[in-house]
Amino acid sequence: PQEFPIFSEIFCFFEKHARDMQNGLQEEMAHSPEWLDIWWYPDEYIFIKLCRENKLGLFYQEAGKLLANCLDPAQDTDILFESAKLNQSLIKLPFQTSDLELTMSYNIWEFYKAVMMSKTLPIVAGNYKYVIDRTSPTEHWDSWEEWYQKMVWWCNRRGAYLYGNKNPHQEIAGHH
Repeated sequence: PQEFPIFSEIFCFFEKHARDMQNGLQEEMAHSPEWLDIWWYPDEYIFIKLCRENKLGLFYQEAGKLLANCLDPAQDTDILFESAKLNQSLIKLPFQTSDLELTMSYNIWEFYKAVMMSKTLPIVAGNYKYVIDRTSPTEHWDSWEEWYQKMVWWCNRRGAYLYGNKNPHQEIAGHH
C-alpha cells in the first residue's frame, strides 16, 4: 500500500466487492448516486473514480513501476514507460479543448496498430511525432455527466476508451 497506493485502493475495492457478492451483500454492479445515479460495472466504476479524483496519472506511474519489476533488471524500460505514456494520452477524457502532440523515441503507435491487425512490426528507435485527436465533435464532452453516459456507459463494452490518431504529415495521393 505504501509503494502502490492507487493499485492497493483498486485491489481493496475489487476484493471487497467480490466478497460482498459472495456473501449476498452486493449486486454484480456498483451503484453510484453521484454518477448518473445508475449501477456501473465494477471496472467502469473504478475507471470513473480514477478520472474524477485525478488519479489516472498516478495509476499509470504505478503500472509502469509494477511492469518494470517484471522485467529483467538489465532490460531497458524506456519502451515500457513510453508505451504507458502513450496509452495514458489516448484515454478519452472530458473537457479537452486541444489536440495533443507527442514526440516519442519508438514507433509504439505503429507497433500497436500492427498488432491489432495481427501483423508483425518491429519496434524501432527514432523520432516519432503523434497528434492525438481530442477535439472531434464525437469525442468531446463538456460535462462529466455527458462523458459518463456517452463515453463510459456506451463505449465500455466496445473497448472504445482510446482516442484515434491524426497523421501529422500530409498523405501523398494514392500512397498507403
